[in-house]
Amino acid sequence: KTPLEAIDNIPKIELTRQDLQFLARSSDIAARIPTAMILYVLFDFFFLSADNDIYKEEIDEDAPGVLVESLFTMASRVGVIFMFVLATMATSFAFYHPDI
Repeated sequence: KTPLEAIDNIPKIELTRQDLQFLARSSDIAARIPTAMILYVLFDFFFLSADNDIYKEEIDEDAPGVLVESLFTMASRVGVIFMFVLATMATSFAFYHPDI
């Protein structure tokens, strides 16, 4: 078969208006991910990283306490990332209305 004949064998997909709007919104959200990550990095640098030093003496003296503190810090960072992602999605859905 020639390449053109092979293309004719690909099934045709019909897209509705709602499908096109969903694809447009999804691409808009994907385009905003770098913005959300830059905001998170700035927030992390200025607010979450303050007083986050762990020294070897602290680990030797209070290993369970250091572990709990590290897990709490990690959980708070994951929570902040989740909030930035939700805020990015909410602004995308609120302010982006594709005309398709």
